Amino acid sequence: MKEETYGVLVLILSNLSESVAGVFFKFSINSGVTSNQNAFFRSTFQLVWVCFAMSINSSKSDSSVLLLKQPFGPPSHRKLVVLRGICGGLALQLYYYTLAVLPLGDGNTLF
Repeated sequence: MKEETYGVLVLILSNLSESVAGVFFKFSINSGVTSNQNAFFRSTFQLVWVCFAMSINSSKSDSSVLLLKQPFGPPSHRKLVVLRGICGGLALQLYYYTLAVLPLGDGNTLF
């Protein structure tokens, strides 16, 4: 399979899974779960998944072992990494708030 074809298939799969996640998010909002709770649960799941993936990859390369010892990177990059984390967390919170307030199609279009 060509790299371009593989890339297009992965892109389609990503968009499909994001749409399915949006539908489940709307179901959870309709059942009384707030957007803040959804963002918290997604972030917690993502943290566990990333830590698991980092621990698996730590045996494969030296850079992964360094990432486990210094998860925020070298001291010269830490301010940027923390700023990126704050911006990403705010973006996730605002995205979920948008999906909670607007119809699903409009919220996904803004995303």
